[in-house]
Amino acid sequence: MVKKAAHATPNRLLRAARKERGWTQQQVADRIGAPLSLNISRWENGLAFPSAYYIERLCQVFGKSMSELGLSQVEDETWNKPPSQAVAANQAPSLAVPEPSWDTTAGQSFIASPSEHADGLYRADLLTFQDDTLPLPLTPLIGREKEVAVVCALLQRPEVRLVTLTGAGGIGKTRLALRVATELNADFSDGIIFVPLAAIQDSTLVIPAIIQSLGLKETEHRSPPDLLQTALRDRQQLLVLDNFERLVQAAPQIADLLARCPQLKLLITSRAILQVQGEYEFQISPLALPEREHILAPDALTRYAAIALFLQRAQSINPDFRLTEANAAAVAEICLRLDGLPLAIELAAARIKLLSPQELLVRLENPLAVLTNGPKNLPQRQQTLRNTLLWSYQLLSPWEQRLFRLLSVFVGGCTMEAAEAVSVSQIATEEAHCVLDGLTSLISKSLLLTVQQEGEPSRLFMLETIREYGLECLEASGEMELVRSAHASYYLRLAEEAEQHLSGREQAHWLARLEREQSNLQAALQWFLGQEEQGTSHGMALRRANDITAAL
Repeated sequence: MVKKAAHATPNRLLRAARKERGWTQQQVADRIGAPLSLNISRWENGLAFPSAYYIERLCQVFGKSMSELGLSQVEDETWNKPPSQAVAANQAPSLAVPEPSWDTTAGQSFIASPSEHADGLYRADLLTFQDDTLPLPLTPLIGREKEVAVVCALLQRPEVRLVTLTGAGGIGKTRLALRVATELNADFSDGIIFVPLAAIQDSTLVIPAIIQSLGLKETEHRSPPDLLQTALRDRQQLLVLDNFERLVQAAPQIADLLARCPQLKLLITSRAILQVQGEYEFQISPLALPEREHILAPDALTRYAAIALFLQRAQSINPDFRLTEANAAAVAEICLRLDGLPLAIELAAARIKLLSPQELLVRLENPLAVLTNGPKNLPQRQQTLRNTLLWSYQLLSPWEQRLFRLLSVFVGGCTMEAAEAVSVSQIATEEAHCVLDGLTSLISKSLLLTVQQEGEPSRLFMLETIREYGLECLEASGEMELVRSAHASYYLRLAEEAEQHLSGREQAHWLARLEREQSNLQAALQWFLGQEEQGTSHGMALRRANDITAAL
């Protein structure tokens, strides 16, 4: 076999010949009679030379000589024969070269000519991998320039080998991963492989799915993990594993793969982190939004990514749609109502063909009923917002599902203390110690977010569309009345405690606390006022607290 040069020189002639024909690397492999894409990528990158048999086939399919294809550098030992039998630089190789055959004993998915490897040993640079695997998005990526730059910089650090992109369903994890992979293509000499995992529910199938995406062939003589580790051990490659959230039990195998393949890096999209050593989490935030208090001119609004996305998708449905003084405020409020969640904005914008922004805004009082009928080429889980949220809900254990439902009762977020108090009041005593772990799990699965401010207790909150789904689940479970009662009772106690401090040295602290909890105080007040027999007596402190916060 040909020895690789110390410094690989890309074969631009071979690449140019392929591009001239408009062929992919897989199409070239098909034309030269290889069952897989062979080493087309490695040949073009100068990391290996093809055998004499494949040089002949390449010359035939391209109608060019070896020198015209940059293949005249084959060394005499290519076939382990005397120099007199070497292939001349400008001649097609002899047709007497043996046909390639599959190795059926070593378990590797590469091709070799029998005379090359009489000793049964196979060179790692004969491994065959598919190329051009990155899906091509059909719509532009809007408003993620900063995130792309940060994740690229993270993966370019030598010590970073596993990055997990997390975030709520529909926030754009896959789109961001594809853009990052495209930007980093030149950084990985052995290429980038995209592995879709959404259709897989059995974590034991993750390694076989990667093997299939790489074009490797499993055999009974070698276990899938061993086969994959052998294939990737010396490769400088990036694997993009998409939709990992249902398969986190395979995380130890992924960590072991990284440990055994020193040049391999992984970019994973998931609604839940893998929780393995060496993992760097990058949490994707919603798209940038304007402030509700400041109504801006249409031109100024389009600088916000959420507004720009709505406008772009609306114009794809209705080319005449424009942002005007008359509809700008409604469009801004729609995007705010949807928390800047890309999927929700896209589904809402699709309604512009039928509804004006003002009409659409009214209907978003029930967003899950409106945000349906997504593009048919999207996975079913992304064709409606409810399906997307159901996908996330099904990731939870029964205990976590109940905790998620309980927490949806809070309006505008809550403190850790409030979340624990209301949750503990609704569960068995022996489960009380699990609340903290449950909250941590919901955060790690992108259903609950945290905001921390120096000197203030951490606050937990849900994106509004996620909360709406939680309330649906709470209603369906029959727990709504009990949970709303527990929520109202907690905030009644808070209002009564606040009354004792509103005229002392701690006045400023308590006024600020009441202001942060205004939405919950109002919800509690409405609950008590709806209870005829106790509306006045129990609601009085809450009414005073509400009056105070309204005056701030």
